[in-house]
Amino acid sequence: RKDNLFLPPKRSYLKSNDKETEKNEAMDLLKAISRSGCLPIAQCDFHVIISMSHCFQKNLLSSVIQDNINPIKQVEKSLLIVGSVIQGIAPPNLLSLEEEGKKRDTIEEAE
Repeated sequence: RKDNLFLPPKRSYLKSNDKETEKNEAMDLLKAISRSGCLPIAQCDFHVIISMSHCFQKNLLSSVIQDNINPIKQVEKSLLIVGSVIQGIAPPNLLSLEEEGKKRDTIEEAE
C-alpha cells in the first residue's frame, strides 16, 4: 500500500475491523462514482489482482537439475491453495473433470 505515488510502498496487514473500514470506503467510492446509484454502471468489469511470489531454496535451474523439482507443478500447487482459500472451496472442487485427472497428484499434495 502506498500513501501517495511518491512514497515507497509499505507492507501492512488488515485486521478484521480494518477490513470492514476498507470495504466501507470502497462502497463509498462506488456510491460517489454512481451518484448513489442514480447513474447505471453498464458493461463494467471488476478485477482483483493478487500478487504472489514462489521461492525455492536454490535458484530455479538448481532446483530443476539438482533436486529434480518441477517448478511448474510447485507453482500450480500454490495457485490451487490460494484459489481454494479465496473461493472457500476444497481444492478438488476447483478443477473441471478434465483437469482433475491431470492434476490429481497436485490436489493430493495441496491437501
